[in-house]
Amino acid sequence: MTVRLFALLQKHLPEGSRGKATVEVPEGATAGDVLSALGVPRHSVHLVMRDGEHVDWDAPVSSGDALTVFPPVAGG
Repeated sequence: MTVRLFALLQKHLPEGSRGKATVEVPEGATAGDVLSALGVPRHSVHLVMRDGEHVDWDAPVSSGDALTVFPPVAGG
């Protein structure tokens, strides 16, 4: 599975990753399982998308999916 993390969440990707990484996904895993394995705290996540569709933390994922994750955004 491809995981793409944006902004401050990128620090949770393996070293040398440039915003995205390929990770192994065990059968029956959820988006939250993948993010937890990377050390991404749930409170740091605002939006999770699987293959371009908004999903929640408990959505099932598989090895061919692309997971895109955004933190809360603030600005003026």
